[in-house]
Amino acid sequence: TSQGTFPTSIDVSGRIAGYYMDANFAGHGFLRARDGTITTFDPPGSLSTDVHSINAAGAITGEFLVIEGRSEVYRGFVRAPDGTITTFDPPGSASTLAFSINAAGAIAGFYSDASSVTHGFVRAPSGKFTTFDVPGLLDDVTSINDLGVVTGSYYHDTDWRYHSFVRAPNGTVTTFDAPGAGPLVVQGTFAESINLFGVVTGFYYDASYVIHGYVRTRDGAVTTIDPPGSSDSDARSINLLGVVAGSYNDTSYRGHGYVRTPDGTFTTIDIPVTATGGYKGAA
Repeated sequence: TSQGTFPTSIDVSGRIAGYYMDANFAGHGFLRARDGTITTFDPPGSLSTDVHSINAAGAITGEFLVIEGRSEVYRGFVRAPDGTITTFDPPGSASTLAFSINAAGAIAGFYSDASSVTHGFVRAPSGKFTTFDVPGLLDDVTSINDLGVVTGSYYHDTDWRYHSFVRAPNGTVTTFDAPGAGPLVVQGTFAESINLFGVVTGFYYDASYVIHGYVRTRDGAVTTIDPPGSSDSDARSINLLGVVAGSYNDTSYRGHGYVRTPDGTFTTIDIPVTATGGYKGAA
């Protein structure tokens, strides 16, 4: 239970990056080639490795766990196509999470400083860091597109309601909320992915704590996307053509995947499997 294989990103050629949990619950990175060959890897000194993103060149980014003193901390890494692993931390980082890498090799993520304050960062292919803050307490940085535009989420400690942002390469930060986002604690808007044209997809909690997917165009227009027959849904990724992938629960709370095309057409994805092993619940 909770072990196994977890793909997290696929590039345009079909190479898949992710991580797996071994019998000791330690994570390790992997790269699966199109022919099915799997290469595993860990940064030097890693106790557990998380992989989040692979770009078109085959460079992979994520973070790994180490013990420093008496503390467990995360450090960022990038694995080059030739297998060379470079570890990194923004200046002043006590712990680093690297979430997205674009075609040029720029990496976006966030880090905590010695006072446990969270900041965003963009790491250029040269290794130069640009750090940034948003008009609140940064929650996460989830995606960077090939133009260097970054998206993520933040909140205010006065009401703990979440908001999302888009940060342009010149440093301009634009904040936004889905129109149906609720005003209560842990409600609000979360950003997951941004494509080359600046279109963002993610999800929000409404006033009843029901989750809905959304798409936000570059000019700021937000459209809620709920698959037909869903009781709640999210939207996790958007490609260059504006096709969205996500998941939803039906009214019986059975989970499904979906693909949504820009014209609003939904296709449900269900994997036809039977319970042949692993966790099946209590007898």
